[in-house]
Amino acid sequence: MIKSYLNSMGRSERYRLVVAFAVITSLLFYLVLWRPVSKNHEALSNNLEQKEALLNWMIESSAVINSNKRAGVKLTSNGLQRLISERAGHYRIDINRIQSLTDDRVQMELNHVAFNSLLELVSSLVERGAFLEQFIADRSDVTGNVSAKIIFRIL
Repeated sequence: MIKSYLNSMGRSERYRLVVAFAVITSLLFYLVLWRPVSKNHEALSNNLEQKEALLNWMIESSAVINSNKRAGVKLTSNGLQRLISERAGHYRIDINRIQSLTDDRVQMELNHVAFNSLLELVSSLVERGAFLEQFIADRSDVTGNVSAKIIFRIL
């Protein structure tokens, strides 16, 4: 049936049919196979890059921590206060109050600070040898901001 239909068509009509078949087949190949595979490949590549960046950061951080342990870097209460003030300035955080509670403990109080910046500050201090003993945060009137009372201890 199809063969008789094709034979009854003129040469130009058969040519158009072959071209249309080739275009439709190519389009289906692209939409059904190529495009989904390409999108998945791109997503996996991005995920891999993020994980490699995280791994590199972890390796660098562990190297710093291990070198500090081997070098015997020891913080004092005054040194911890200076470190806190320096890192807070780096993250543009204003400390309302900072005080030594004992020879190995320092307390700081902050008002209306961005929560994400505060977490970066705490992470930075922990990486540099401070031990987070207590973290109390309350929501502020401004969305994303908190007031916090944090106590660090020297190990």
